[in-house]
Amino acid sequence: MKVALVIYQFDETKGGVEAYVANFSRQLLAHGHEAHIFCAKRGGSAPGGLVFHDVPATKSWSPLTVRSFARNSARMLQKESYDVIHGFSRTCYQDIYRIGGGCHAEYLRQTYSWASTLFGRIFIALSPRHRAIIALEKMRYDRRNYERLTANSELTKREVAREFNVPPEDITVIYNPVDAARFAPERLLPLRAGMRKKLGLAADETAILFVGTGWQRKGLRHLIEAMPLLDDAKAKLIVVGEGDIKAYTKIVASLGIGSRVFFAGRSARVEEYYAAADVFAFPSLHDAFPNVVLEAMASGLPVVCSKLTGASEIITDGTDALLVDEPRDAAALAERIKVLLDPQKRKEIGARARLTAQKYSYEENYRRTMQVYDEVLRMKKSGVGI
Repeated sequence: MKVALVIYQFDETKGGVEAYVANFSRQLLAHGHEAHIFCAKRGGSAPGGLVFHDVPATKSWSPLTVRSFARNSARMLQKESYDVIHGFSRTCYQDIYRIGGGCHAEYLRQTYSWASTLFGRIFIALSPRHRAIIALEKMRYDRRNYERLTANSELTKREVAREFNVPPEDITVIYNPVDAARFAPERLLPLRAGMRKKLGLAADETAILFVGTGWQRKGLRHLIEAMPLLDDAKAKLIVVGEGDIKAYTKIVASLGIGSRVFFAGRSARVEEYYAAADVFAFPSLHDAFPNVVLEAMASGLPVVCSKLTGASEIITDGTDALLVDEPRDAAALAERIKVLLDPQKRKEIGARARLTAQKYSYEENYRRTMQVYDEVLRMKKSGVGI
């Protein structure tokens, strides 16, 4: 099968959709398919055998970047013949589009309180960037511009079906995969002592880990506000990822917990932090399916996760993780974390978390995706669909 994968940036070191596409391309190659990557930027390593097509895109202004990549990738794809064209970025020409981030308008409403006000709606309508993104979404979900859609959670499926009047039967939910071998507890255990020493963690201190970029949407402020409510000076918060450190350092200082919060920056070796941690907390305000939750669970960590994320759909509250209804409620968040200050409780929930995560392998994700490929090929052969 000759497959085109369309993504703005190919770089597995970035995580998220970039890492997904890199790993999925490996699966395609391993099963004997011909894989082509259409991208505007690339970095990191790439599997041998991939064929790259550089898509011109204006990089000086984000609205033009969005539009130019969509337009130019479509023009290039129309000149060639592929069995399946699989879109992952803000594109509007593909057989299958993977919905990995929900709807832009819903993301704005969930993350910024002003977005639901009259002023916010006017601002969004006038903003060149937001207008460009939303216009492309409308084109992408026009039935003439896809054969089938996949979503990484029921959350994203509901959003797209509601926002763009897409028939729910057009969308297949395929949850994100995780490399269970990379995050195996027995592999991480030898890293634990050295990493905790590097972070200045004593043996009797409980390390609560947060991993993510885009701190406002991912609820970091509320997690920081929960820290003094734990009534445990030996509970420390480790923040991995990029954000406005100066602004968040001020929040930490205002709460008088400067010695209990450590900003580690971005790391390509995130498993070292999972090895050092005792608890993983992710109180996101809106997230289609955060890979870090699945990674933490695969690492055998007990997780506190927001119900406003797609990852909550694979969790049984109180069994393999703990869920919080309203991530903005620091007191409720603290109560959930307090449960995991008990080492025995952490051990029990973490072990069950690992078992849950192992169900979501790259092989299973590939198998499910191939079922959609086969459906699309049948539709194209019979003339049904676009």
